[in-house]
Amino acid sequence: MFRSAPGPVRRGACLLAALALGAPATAGASSIGGFWEEAARLAGLPSSVLYGIALQEAGARWSDGTFRPWPWTLNTPRGPVRYASREEAVAGLRNFVRGGVRNIDVGLMQVNLRWHGARVRRPEDLLDPRTNIAVAAQILREEKHIGHYHSKRPERARAYAARVARFASVLEK
Repeated sequence: MFRSAPGPVRRGACLLAALALGAPATAGASSIGGFWEEAARLAGLPSSVLYGIALQEAGARWSDGTFRPWPWTLNTPRGPVRYASREEAVAGLRNFVRGGVRNIDVGLMQVNLRWHGARVRRPEDLLDPRTNIAVAAQILREEKHIGHYHSKRPERARAYAARVARFASVLEK
């Protein structure tokens, strides 16, 4: 487990994860493609906005200078934890759940286990990037406001939507 972005040793694994997900290796890439496009259609949003949410939720600056989401991220009451692998993240998630913690944001889109855990069979299913993105797309379609993905409080929702819009505008360039 590591609490900050991985160093050069992890760069290859991160790039592989980004490529496997159809995501750009950098925030400035012009095309998101792949599953992001499918999920964005489901959510009724541009793919740049969906990926912008992932950047806002699980993004980190990497040692190679890029900024991208890390799929093995858990945000717990103690703060965010970025694990080196899916297996480590699953073990960490299981430990938190066994300890009675349910208020955990999970994966690329930081889907909250307490509020949305019933959308999957098992909590660790949210650590599958495709499942995580698909669940987030469902939530976004239901919410109808990007800011409500983060908070129903108007001031927090507006600030969140503005941060996502900034990421999306960079992606669209």
